[in-house]
Amino acid sequence: VLLGAAVTVAGAFLTNLFTAWQDRKRRREALLASYLGEVGVIRTELKGYLERTISSLEDGELPGINKLVQPAMPRKVFEETVGVLGEIGDALLVQRIANLYAQIERTEKITHELVELGVPETEHLPESLKVAHYQLQSSLLGDAVMTSSILKELLLHNPRAQATDLMKTEFRDEEDNRDTQLRDKLQTLLKSIH
Repeated sequence: VLLGAAVTVAGAFLTNLFTAWQDRKRRREALLASYLGEVGVIRTELKGYLERTISSLEDGELPGINKLVQPAMPRKVFEETVGVLGEIGDALLVQRIANLYAQIERTEKITHELVELGVPETEHLPESLKVAHYQLQSSLLGDAVMTSSILKELLLHNPRAQATDLMKTEFRDEEDNRDTQLRDKLQTLLKSIH
């Protein structure tokens, strides 16, 4: 009787452990998928903005900074899950995500200040301030690409990997490579202005 009770208790304990592990795994995957979606929207917005910038630069014009055409930077997922980010279970990835959103906030603040400086028209801002703005946006795209690449790898290919193992310059996803080339092209064009 005692042996049967011990086996029952041990079985219940193991079942609870397995259920808790499954719940943590589902929450982690949901977090990763949510961030992948939000970072994907950020990337799409940045790409469109930077492609227009590149087009202007190729036409020999350094565009002004218009607050009405700034890329949208959603933060809903981050704001709603920042308290449980640790459930991702990878300290480097958590740090990358937090840094990405901090950089978004800094970039938006600086852009707002530049727009206020240039009122009514940012075309009159010094060239160096406009270049700095586009360099910030370009850097933000690079960080978003790296973060989403890590998220995709963890969700789709290697859920047990650590972010440190996934940081690389050649990406599996062709879109990541194209976005990196876009960033590099803009940075080259901006360097040629000086």
